[in-house]
Amino acid sequence: MGFITLMPCQRAVAQGEYTGKYLYVGPDTRESGGIDLQLGRAFPKPSIAVAVSRRLHEAYRGQIMDGGGVIRFRHLPTGVYDILLVNDRAFFEGIRLVGRSGSVAAEDDSDAALIRAEVEKIEGFFDHKQVHRIEFSDGKAGVLVQQWRTGETLKQSGEVVSGSVHSVDFMIFEKRLTAWQLTKRRQLYREELRYRESLAHHPTPALGNVRVTGRVKVVGPIRAPNHGRME
Repeated sequence: MGFITLMPCQRAVAQGEYTGKYLYVGPDTRESGGIDLQLGRAFPKPSIAVAVSRRLHEAYRGQIMDGGGVIRFRHLPTGVYDILLVNDRAFFEGIRLVGRSGSVAAEDDSDAALIRAEVEKIEGFFDHKQVHRIEFSDGKAGVLVQQWRTGETLKQSGEVVSGSVHSVDFMIFEKRLTAWQLTKRRQLYREELRYRESLAHHPTPALGNVRVTGRVKVVGPIRAPNHGRME
């Protein structure tokens, strides 16, 4: 992912391409763990699949097979993973943001408002941001954010991007006295899409809490969630 410069004329110029090829951890052939994720027949077919480790929040890209009905992850270290699936109109996720299961506690509305204000300051290249979920636990907040740019954007070649650049980000904030400070950000998805509106968000708990040991774990088939648009 290249550097991005904002220009006075409200154009953005990228030194490189917009794809997420550098977002993901490469396979370690010494690891024998993996996931075979099976999707139900009615589940919308993804174009990108990502497994997120709970321990280090590292992202691993999966191989889409069988016309989008099977997602294969290989060479995963032992641990627990949550999965993100994305196509050009929506994303589906079962990501646990902070805390252990059952330990997430809601803060008051003022904390959520402070975090949303901090999110607005991050990566000015994107002119639209949407906070989809915030989880609080023990002075930390996990945040799932979608960002996208509808303003004119130029590639390094000078070619105008015809659609928009979209990103899905996982962020950790920690509370310092009365302020919330960003301490970790993991970009899980970044692609150029032909649509300029936001991706629909579908929380999908069945995509979370996949425990991997030294073998391939089969998960699913996962049923399609409610297709109503989620904010």
